[in-house]
Amino acid sequence: MVRWRNGICCLRCGSGRVRGHGNYGQGLKRYFCKACGRTFNGKTGNSFHYSRLSLREWFMLILLFLALHNSILGLSWLLEWSCMPIFKAVKRLMLRLRALQPVGMDGSVESDEIYVTAGLKGRNNSHRIKRLGRKPRRRGLKRRGRGAWGRDKPAVFILVERGGGEDYVPSSDVEAETALKVIGRRVSEGSTVYTDFFKAYLGLGEAGYNHEWVNHSAGEYVRGECHVNSCEKQPSHKTSHKILK
Repeated sequence: MVRWRNGICCLRCGSGRVRGHGNYGQGLKRYFCKACGRTFNGKTGNSFHYSRLSLREWFMLILLFLALHNSILGLSWLLEWSCMPIFKAVKRLMLRLRALQPVGMDGSVESDEIYVTAGLKGRNNSHRIKRLGRKPRRRGLKRRGRGAWGRDKPAVFILVERGGGEDYVPSSDVEAETALKVIGRRVSEGSTVYTDFFKAYLGLGEAGYNHEWVNHSAGEYVRGECHVNSCEKQPSHKTSHKILK
Protein backbone atom coordinates (compact mmCIF):
# COMPACT_ATOMS: atom_id res chain seq x y z
CA MET A 1 0.00 0.00 0.00
CA VAL A 2 2.91 2.38 0.64
CA ARG A 3 5.26 1.42 -2.16
CA TRP A 4 2.69 0.78 -4.90
CA ARG A 5 -0.11 3.26 -4.30
CA ASN A 6 -0.88 3.43 -8.03
CA GLY A 7 -0.63 -0.32 -8.66
CA ILE A 8 2.19 -2.85 -8.59
CA CYS A 9 4.88 -2.35 -11.25
CA CYS A 10 8.18 -4.06 -11.95
CA LEU A 11 11.09 -2.54 -10.05
CA ARG A 12 13.52 -3.33 -12.88
CA CYS A 13 11.71 -2.38 -16.10
CA GLY A 14 8.71 -0.42 -14.78
CA SER A 15 6.14 -2.58 -16.55
CA GLY A 16 2.69 -3.04 -15.05
CA ARG A 17 2.30 -6.54 -16.48
CA VAL A 18 2.84 -8.24 -13.14
CA ARG A 19 1.26 -11.34 -11.61
CA GLY A 20 1.60 -13.10 -8.28
CA HIS A 21 4.32 -15.73 -8.03
CA GLY A 22 3.86 -17.36 -4.64
CA ASN A 23 5.23 -16.05 -1.35
CA TYR A 24 8.03 -16.52 1.11
CA GLY A 25 7.93 -18.08 4.55
CA GLN A 26 7.73 -14.66 6.21
CA GLY A 27 4.40 -13.88 4.54
CA LEU A 28 6.15 -11.72 1.94
CA LYS A 29 4.48 -11.90 -1.47
CA ARG A 30 6.53 -12.61 -4.58
CA TYR A 31 5.75 -11.14 -8.01
CA PHE A 32 6.65 -12.07 -11.59
CA CYS A 33 7.05 -9.52 -14.40
CA LYS A 34 5.75 -10.77 -17.77
CA ALA A 35 7.75 -8.13 -19.65
CA CYS A 36 11.29 -8.88 -18.41
CA GLY A 37 10.72 -12.31 -16.84
CA ARG A 38 12.21 -11.31 -13.47
CA THR A 39 10.79 -11.82 -10.00
CA PHE A 40 10.75 -9.31 -7.14
CA ASN A 41 9.10 -8.62 -3.81
CA GLY A 42 8.33 -5.74 -1.49
CA LYS A 43 11.90 -5.62 -0.13
CA THR A 44 13.66 -5.63 -3.50
CA GLY A 45 15.93 -2.64 -4.10
CA ASN A 46 15.79 -1.08 -0.64
CA SER A 47 17.59 -1.40 2.70
CA PHE A 48 15.60 -4.50 3.66
CA HIS A 49 16.61 -6.54 0.60
CA TYR A 50 18.30 -9.92 1.21
CA SER A 51 17.50 -9.77 4.92
CA ARG A 52 16.09 -12.71 6.86
CA LEU A 53 14.09 -10.38 9.07
CA SER A 54 10.50 -9.70 8.06
CA LEU A 55 9.31 -6.14 7.50
CA ARG A 56 7.40 -6.21 10.79
CA GLU A 57 10.60 -7.25 12.60
CA TRP A 58 12.58 -4.57 10.75
CA PHE A 59 10.17 -1.82 11.82
CA MET A 60 10.22 -3.07 15.42
CA LEU A 61 14.06 -3.14 15.34
CA ILE A 62 14.18 0.47 14.08
CA LEU A 63 11.84 1.60 16.85
CA LEU A 64 13.64 -0.28 19.64
CA PHE A 65 17.13 0.69 18.50
CA LEU A 66 16.73 4.34 17.48
CA ALA A 67 13.98 5.47 19.86
CA LEU A 68 14.46 3.26 22.92
CA HIS A 69 18.25 2.64 22.56
CA ASN A 70 18.16 -1.13 23.04
CA SER A 71 21.42 -3.03 22.66
CA ILE A 72 22.02 -5.70 20.02
CA LEU A 73 21.81 -8.39 22.71
CA GLY A 74 18.52 -6.96 23.95
CA LEU A 75 17.15 -6.80 20.40
CA SER A 76 18.08 -10.44 19.83
CA TRP A 77 16.09 -11.40 22.94
CA LEU A 78 13.07 -9.28 22.06
CA LEU A 79 12.91 -10.29 18.38
CA GLU A 80 13.92 -13.92 19.08
CA TRP A 81 16.83 -13.90 16.64
CA SER A 82 20.47 -14.75 17.20
CA CYS A 83 22.92 -11.86 17.59
CA MET A 84 24.52 -12.07 14.13
CA PRO A 85 21.39 -11.30 12.01
CA ILE A 86 20.52 -8.47 14.41
CA PHE A 87 24.08 -7.11 14.22
CA LYS A 88 24.00 -7.16 10.40
CA ALA A 89 20.60 -5.44 10.36
CA VAL A 90 21.73 -2.69 12.76
CA LYS A 91 24.95 -2.19 10.80
CA ARG A 92 22.98 -1.87 7.55
CA LEU A 93 20.63 0.61 9.20
CA MET A 94 23.45 2.78 10.57
CA LEU A 95 25.32 2.82 7.26
CA ARG A 96 22.19 3.92 5.42
CA LEU A 97 21.48 6.67 7.96
CA ARG A 98 25.09 7.79 7.70
CA ALA A 99 24.80 8.00 3.91
CA LEU A 100 21.55 10.00 4.12
CA GLN A 101 22.94 12.45 6.66
CA PRO A 102 26.60 13.10 5.85
CA VAL A 103 28.60 14.96 8.47
CA GLY A 104 29.50 18.48 7.36
CA MET A 105 31.44 20.72 9.73
CA ASP A 106 32.73 24.24 9.37
CA GLY A 107 33.71 27.18 11.53
CA SER A 108 35.77 26.05 14.53
CA VAL A 109 36.43 22.31 14.77
CA GLU A 110 38.50 20.39 17.32
CA SER A 111 40.23 17.14 16.41
CA ASP A 112 41.88 14.56 18.63
CA GLU A 113 42.29 10.80 18.79
CA ILE A 114 41.77 8.10 21.39
CA TYR A 115 43.22 4.59 21.45
CA VAL A 116 40.84 1.80 22.42
CA THR A 117 42.05 -1.46 23.92
CA ALA A 118 40.18 -4.10 21.95
CA GLY A 119 38.81 -7.28 23.51
CA LEU A 120 38.87 -8.44 27.14
CA LYS A 121 42.44 -9.64 27.53
CA GLY A 122 44.37 -7.53 30.03
CA ARG A 123 41.37 -5.54 31.28
CA ASN A 124 41.09 -6.32 34.98
CA ASN A 125 38.07 -4.03 35.34
CA SER A 126 35.94 -6.11 33.00
CA HIS A 127 32.82 -7.53 34.63
CA ARG A 128 32.94 -10.45 32.21
CA ILE A 129 36.39 -11.51 33.40
CA LYS A 130 35.33 -11.13 37.02
CA ARG A 131 32.30 -13.28 36.31
CA LEU A 132 34.63 -16.04 35.10
CA GLY A 133 36.39 -15.99 38.46
CA ARG A 134 39.94 -15.58 37.15
CA LYS A 135 42.57 -12.91 36.68
CA PRO A 136 42.96 -11.25 33.28
CA ARG A 137 45.50 -12.72 30.90
CA ARG A 138 48.46 -10.59 29.83
CA ARG A 139 47.96 -8.79 26.52
CA GLY A 140 50.67 -10.17 24.26
CA LEU A 141 50.44 -7.45 21.59
CA LYS A 142 50.45 -4.51 23.97
CA ARG A 143 53.27 -2.00 23.33
CA ARG A 144 54.24 1.37 24.71
CA GLY A 145 53.46 4.52 22.79
CA ARG A 146 50.58 5.27 20.43
CA GLY A 147 48.30 2.41 19.59
CA ALA A 148 47.72 0.83 16.20
CA TRP A 149 45.47 -1.78 14.63
CA GLY A 150 48.22 -4.39 14.57
CA ARG A 151 49.05 -3.76 18.23
CA ASP A 152 45.52 -4.61 19.36
CA LYS A 153 44.86 -0.96 20.25
CA PRO A 154 43.18 0.78 17.28
CA ALA A 155 42.62 4.53 17.10
CA VAL A 156 39.37 6.50 16.93
CA PHE A 157 39.48 10.05 15.56
CA ILE A 158 37.21 12.51 17.39
CA LEU A 159 35.88 15.60 15.58
CA VAL A 160 33.82 18.17 17.49
CA GLU A 161 32.34 21.28 15.89
CA ARG A 162 32.03 24.07 18.42
CA GLY A 163 28.35 24.83 18.72
CA GLY A 164 27.53 21.85 16.47
CA GLY A 165 27.78 18.09 16.31
CA GLU A 166 30.54 15.55 16.68
CA ASP A 167 31.79 12.53 14.78
CA TYR A 168 33.84 9.44 15.68
CA VAL A 169 35.91 7.68 13.01
CA PRO A 170 37.64 4.33 13.75
CA SER A 171 40.93 4.03 11.86
CA SER A 172 43.56 1.35 11.26
CA ASP A 173 46.39 3.89 11.65
CA VAL A 174 47.10 7.53 12.55
CA GLU A 175 49.38 8.47 9.67
CA ALA A 176 49.30 11.99 8.22
CA GLU A 177 47.56 10.83 5.05
CA THR A 178 44.80 9.16 7.08
CA ALA A 179 44.29 12.18 9.34
CA LEU A 180 44.02 14.53 6.35
CA LYS A 181 41.54 12.18 4.68
CA VAL A 182 39.36 11.93 7.80
CA ILE A 183 39.25 15.69 8.31
CA GLY A 184 39.02 16.52 4.60
CA ARG A 185 35.86 14.46 4.15
CA ARG A 186 34.08 16.05 7.11
CA VAL A 187 35.35 19.61 7.55
CA SER A 188 34.94 22.37 4.96
CA GLU A 189 38.04 24.08 3.64
CA GLY A 190 38.78 27.42 5.23
CA SER A 191 37.60 26.24 8.65
CA THR A 192 39.73 26.61 11.76
CA VAL A 193 40.93 23.24 13.08
CA TYR A 194 42.31 22.99 16.61
CA THR A 195 44.52 19.99 17.42
CA ASP A 196 47.37 18.95 19.68
CA PHE A 197 50.97 18.91 18.43
CA PHE A 198 50.71 15.45 16.86
CA LYS A 199 52.76 15.33 13.64
CA ALA A 200 49.91 13.77 11.65
CA TYR A 201 48.04 17.11 11.79
CA LEU A 202 50.92 19.32 10.64
CA GLY A 203 49.81 19.25 6.99
CA LEU A 204 46.41 20.81 7.66
CA GLY A 205 47.67 24.32 6.94
CA GLU A 206 48.80 23.32 3.45
CA ALA A 207 45.45 21.56 2.86
CA GLY A 208 43.47 24.81 3.11
CA TYR A 209 42.64 24.97 6.82
CA ASN A 210 43.48 27.51 9.51
CA HIS A 211 45.42 25.18 11.76
CA GLU A 212 46.17 26.01 15.39
CA TRP A 213 47.55 23.63 17.98
CA VAL A 214 48.52 23.27 21.61
CA ASN A 215 51.64 21.42 22.75
CA HIS A 216 50.64 19.01 25.51
CA SER A 217 54.24 17.81 25.90
CA ALA A 218 55.25 21.32 26.97
CA GLY A 219 52.36 21.53 29.44
CA GLU A 220 50.24 23.73 27.18
CA TYR A 221 46.56 22.81 27.12
CA VAL A 222 44.75 26.11 26.48
CA ARG A 223 45.92 29.19 24.58
CA GLY A 224 43.08 31.63 24.12
CA GLU A 225 40.49 29.91 21.91
CA CYS A 226 42.93 27.15 20.98
CA HIS A 227 42.29 23.87 22.84
CA VAL A 228 40.88 20.37 22.29
CA ASN A 229 39.05 20.11 25.61
CA SER A 230 35.73 19.41 23.88
CA CYS A 231 37.24 16.25 22.42
CA GLU A 232 38.63 15.28 25.81
CA LYS A 233 35.15 15.47 27.36
CA GLN A 234 33.26 13.59 24.62
CA PRO A 235 34.31 9.93 24.71
CA SER A 236 34.60 7.57 27.61
CA HIS A 237 36.40 4.26 27.19
CA LYS A 238 33.04 2.44 27.14
CA THR A 239 31.60 4.79 24.52
CA SER A 240 34.62 4.46 22.23
CA HIS A 241 34.57 0.68 22.56
CA LYS A 242 30.92 0.67 21.41
CA ILE A 243 31.78 2.94 18.47
CA LEU A 244 34.63 0.64 17.46
CA LYS A 245 32.40 -2.41 17.56
